Amino acid sequence: MRATPLPLRLSVLILWALAVSIEARAAAPADAGAPADTTAPTGNTTTTGGTAAGATGVPDKTPKLVVGEDKIYREWAAAYNHVRTLFNKSNFGQLEKLANTDRATKAKFGNGEWKIFTFYDCLRCSDKDPDATWQLHAQILQAWEKALPNSITARVAYAEYLTDYAWHARGGGYADTVTPAGALLFIARLGEARKVLEDAKTLTAKCPMWGLERVIVALGQGDMDRAGFDKLFAEIKQADPQFWPDDVERGIYLLPRWYGNPGDWETAAEKEAADPNGAGWEGYTRVILGLACFHDNIFLETTASWPKTKDGFELMRKEYPDSLQVLSNYCKLACMAGDKTEAKALFVELSGRISPSVWTNRANFVKWRNWANS
Repeated sequence: MRATPLPLRLSVLILWALAVSIEARAAAPADAGAPADTTAPTGNTTTTGGTAAGATGVPDKTPKLVVGEDKIYREWAAAYNHVRTLFNKSNFGQLEKLANTDRATKAKFGNGEWKIFTFYDCLRCSDKDPDATWQLHAQILQAWEKALPNSITARVAYAEYLTDYAWHARGGGYADTVTPAGALLFIARLGEARKVLEDAKTLTAKCPMWGLERVIVALGQGDMDRAGFDKLFAEIKQADPQFWPDDVERGIYLLPRWYGNPGDWETAAEKEAADPNGAGWEGYTRVILGLACFHDNIFLETTASWPKTKDGFELMRKEYPDSLQVLSNYCKLACMAGDKTEAKALFVELSGRISPSVWTNRANFVKWRNWANS
């Protein structure tokens, strides 16, 4: 069983926190999963003074690589810091105002990430935080609900906290690594999260994040048959069919390591993409991006379609033309799919700009670029 039910929160969708100096992470291991081309690079690649040699042995003679300037990241970081400051000060009125605006406008950042998704992400603890920090967050969230008992935002935030806290107790290992005490806390806290969510259904206000958290709880509890889950998910999608984070989380639920069979999540993603009321092929590509972290190479290990993923990326780059992250993800997945022609053209567009949340380190970027140019 997978270590965590929250890969969506850790995927390329929100790993802006990795936007740090590439040089500081140059020792990180290169990506696994070469494309379906025998000339694809393997192993680590070293860099020296902006020049590198990949598996092809050809020195990298392009201009010095730089951490790409991404104004969208700066916007995201400012929003994160603002929400976190309001939370730390228990400024519930302003938190409500922001969340209500994000919900009503269905606002997104310039990379397509839903602002309401990021709003809740700003309220979370880190798994590395001491228990005192977790307890402080619980106190703030409980005070929020007490001050505003009809707030859907406070309820969903508390349910998210309880779900995270459940996995914090369980740990990130496989089932045989979980202690009896950790297992009991896991079950109890997930049960609390489910109750908070079910009680919140009676509120007049609704939130798309309610459905996402409900699916995450269902994944952790594992007490639904497939028909029951499909019914729950249909109700969730009916409320907001274009909220693609739900589709990613459903894909995770349907992975063979969880509750699906081989091919289930791929079929579900294609069916959802064909819904004229949904997120379309952008939604399909978002699912591929979200589930790629579960595979060395998602196109070699599953029936995920590169042509359809590519269609989604073409839509995304038109919708979010200023996003270095979108362009970088497009390029990286083209590499994974073995589409050397597309990858080469995208590397030209990138012009040496590296998005740390996508490539992890300079070596990976150079490795794949050398492969595309070989």
